[in-house]
Amino acid sequence: MSDPFVGFNQSPKPNPNAKRVRMESLVAFEVDLPYLLGRITSQAGFESVFGQTKKFDFRQGAKLEFLAESESYRGTISQINLPKRLILNTEKHGEIELVFASKNGKANVNLSVRANLEPQDQDSWEQEAELLKQRLGGI
Repeated sequence: MSDPFVGFNQSPKPNPNAKRVRMESLVAFEVDLPYLLGRITSQAGFESVFGQTKKFDFRQGAKLEFLAESESYRGTISQINLPKRLILNTEKHGEIELVFASKNGKANVNLSVRANLEPQDQDSWEQEAELLKQRLGGI
């Protein structure tokens, strides 16, 4: 048995044309870290950054369905390690990693978004990643 399996399904083969893309940015806040963490873990704060969810569930391993404008996409919360890190995986963005820090009483978030994309999808993905950064800064 040489075929790779995920659960009971055969795992998908990676696209040979896809390239690994990454966007990183440091977002500084005027609030302290406990306030920011309380805000990002609330339904209103989480949805203001990542989009409205069909059913909000902030737990590690939670399966979420996001509703954005005319489309919906799925995602999961793969790691919650507060006050240090939060990692989500979505069909639209790929892997979203938020690393939290505090300096002089002010919160900072290192935002990292990674995905494997075909060349024609890269421009729209970069726009989505930039929007994600703007929404995070406005929380």
